[in-house]
Amino acid sequence: MKLRSVLISLAMTSFYATSFSQEANRCLEQVRKYEEFYNTNDSISGDKNIYFSYTVRATNWDNETTVSNVKLHKQGSKMHFFSEQANIYIDEKDVLVIMPVQKVIVVNSAVKGVTDHKLGDNFYKIRKEFMDSCLVVKCENKTKNVKVLVLKVDPKKNKLNLMIDEITYEFDTEAKRILSVKIDYKEDYQIKQLIMNYKEFTTESSYTYASVKHSVLDKKGNLLSTFKDYELVDNRDKENHTKHK
Repeated sequence: MKLRSVLISLAMTSFYATSFSQEANRCLEQVRKYEEFYNTNDSISGDKNIYFSYTVRATNWDNETTVSNVKLHKQGSKMHFFSEQANIYIDEKDVLVIMPVQKVIVVNSAVKGVTDHKLGDNFYKIRKEFMDSCLVVKCENKTKNVKVLVLKVDPKKNKLNLMIDEITYEFDTEAKRILSVKIDYKEDYQIKQLIMNYKEFTTESSYTYASVKHSVLDKKGNLLSTFKDYELVDNRDKENHTKHK
């Protein structure tokens, strides 16, 4: 009887392990597909007007937290990015960065081809490579339509030597989108945890793009009265000077 009990126990263990493995693979493929949506939608949208909003919460090892509420608009080579830390305006000619806390405005010449890349090329590429080097440690339902996937780094496969320890995804299987991503880092990294909560993504925005330089400068090239207390750093003058040397 003891041998029979052991065999039954082993069979049940094997069954549950196989079932978890299958469910884990399903979870992983769902997350891959949903995550690609944000990346590929940017490239297949053509001249459509993209609006993407999300919140980023970064916590260091002293448990100090910085929150960024991001709103991003993009159409072709034009992009406007808004957060508490910085506002960024990009068009075919100029890149403008406004930093309210520091009261500094920086103007650069646009680098051809930069804004043609998808919104999260590097970010998603790193996450994909990380996912390929992970073990699924949890895959379960949080609610009827919301699932949780937890990935743990496998040291044997971590060829990138990323400082990430674990990633937790929450995703909606009915809406077919990722709701949040929590990244836990290793102790010797400067950030303890990063949480991204996705809010809205649409390619049907009616947002209009004003001229980048006219957002802060008048016709004479002086700062608008709204920014009278700001320091202006115009790197385009330095670039033109270097070209004519």
